[in-house]
Amino acid sequence: MSLHKIKIIKNCISQQFVDFIDKELTSTNLQWVYKLNVTSNEIQEIKPGFSNCPFKDNNIFNMSYWFLYPLLLETANKNNFFVEHLLRIKIGAYVNRNTKDINNIHVDSKEPHIVALYYPHDSDGETVFFDSIENKNEILRVKPERGSIVFFDGSIPHSSSNPVEHDIRITVNYNFIGVWPE
Repeated sequence: MSLHKIKIIKNCISQQFVDFIDKELTSTNLQWVYKLNVTSNEIQEIKPGFSNCPFKDNNIFNMSYWFLYPLLLETANKNNFFVEHLLRIKIGAYVNRNTKDINNIHVDSKEPHIVALYYPHDSDGETVFFDSIENKNEILRVKPERGSIVFFDGSIPHSSSNPVEHDIRITVNYNFIGVWPE
């Protein structure tokens, strides 16, 4: 595993699209599900947050799919990624817990895939990448920046962290089968 399998793209979409998505993801129209552990269905320890899953298992669950999926397709296309099959879109909201602890180190799926994390606004609460789940050696930290996206090999263990300086950190997590650019 190497750093070339992590690609950070700033200003990935137009400012007007960034503003639209930020507004939609923070509106009262989006319904959130409270989770005791926002990064896992297993309750190893309480790491509360909220999530919304617009797309999973080939099913569309809410209207945000219709503006979030084009964001992925457009950004992937401009950066020579190929999206062959969408597996999931999950929106995560991580609340300020007044601690700099990271959440659970994980991979989203054991199936070979690519992950894209879109950040709709600036926040602290970095995404942390590791060499392995066992060793837990950090290889990179990415701070959420409004309108940026990070593509990475889905086999790279990673973790979210909650904001301390901001009230909330929202991410859009895409999992897809596709082709990494040459």
